[in-house]
Amino acid sequence: MPQEMLDIQLSEKGDTVRMVPGELRHLGVRVGQHTPPTVEQMHTYLNDFERMYRLDRIHGLSRFFAAAASHHRLMWIHPFMDGSGRTGRLFTDQYLKAAGFGGYGLWSMSRGFARNVSAYYEMLGAADHPREGDGRGELSDSGLLRWTRFFAETALDQLQYFSAQLEPERLSERIDIYFEMRSRRALSDSQGQTLPELRIEARDVYKTLRYQGDQQRADIQARLGVGERTTRSLLSQMAKEGLITLDGRKPVSLNLSRHSIEFLFPYLW
Repeated sequence: MPQEMLDIQLSEKGDTVRMVPGELRHLGVRVGQHTPPTVEQMHTYLNDFERMYRLDRIHGLSRFFAAAASHHRLMWIHPFMDGSGRTGRLFTDQYLKAAGFGGYGLWSMSRGFARNVSAYYEMLGAADHPREGDGRGELSDSGLLRWTRFFAETALDQLQYFSAQLEPERLSERIDIYFEMRSRRALSDSQGQTLPELRIEARDVYKTLRYQGDQQRADIQARLGVGERTTRSLLSQMAKEGLITLDGRKPVSLNLSRHSIEFLFPYLW
């Protein structure tokens, strides 16, 4: 990374400090309307954070609510000079995976937050409010409740969206249309560039991998009923475009290219 990208502006006067990647902040900061804990307080809060949200002490559905609360609390502590937000979202994705929520990764909270950024920051801000007779901690319980409700609604939205997108009949139709259009050079990418022609047999390869799993090249050739040269050329083009993965002698596996995602999973972001 260029060293100048590690320089962080501290004030409107132009004062800067050089950030060391991965190092906890050693100065006070201000994030929008929020002033995170001092450096001395931060270490105490991080120790409390680790103790409160250890998954070996949390079970069942409580793990989901712990993920919601821990996301806000880590953002509130703001442990790094820069990048605390991205780190917090990555932490939550990994926390929910470790918590054992099935299918997590296909749907994700980070994707949900990105689809409603203004509400995301508004609800985080609500949970930043100090206690006003609504709880025993330093921060507002009602604010945390608002944030947790938003977190749960975002998770539900993502689950419902991907459940609909992965419904076999609807996805199969989009796959058919995608490869039919590709075979006629009738599809463009997000930049308006026409995608190259792709033989219609690519549809059969893609659907076989999608519904039956990884396949040997010889089995794909037999299914298509074409020559070895044609099969090799087709698979090579599909791999180049990111639709499949070719790795030596390993079976051919499915992949999701950027332009196929845009078509097969509309409104993903």
